[in-house]
Amino acid sequence: MLARTGSVKRGTVSIDLADERAKCNFDQEEMKRFFYDSPDKLEAFQDVMRLGADPELINTLEFYDMTPHEMQKDLWRRMKVAIEKYGKEYFEKSVMDAPFVDRFGYF
Repeated sequence: MLARTGSVKRGTVSIDLADERAKCNFDQEEMKRFFYDSPDKLEAFQDVMRLGADPELINTLEFYDMTPHEMQKDLWRRMKVAIEKYGKEYFEKSVMDAPFVDRFGYF
């Protein structure tokens, strides 16, 4: 019997979700351009998302088995790594600038 649910541990995607993704009938690149309304804003947002791909910053399944104190220590460790590695690029810029605010259209 096929499992209908996905699993991070097994590296599988839910059958229902895979079916819905296969039914996509619009141009996803056009949708990105619509949401971000300029290539610069899209690139800036993608840069921020790439930050999450850093192996030292990725969340793990073990994180959810930690005590609250261990979680806090791990989050502080990751914050330190992020500031040391990416401080100039991401943390010296105001959160009121693109891509942070523009993505949600607050102003």
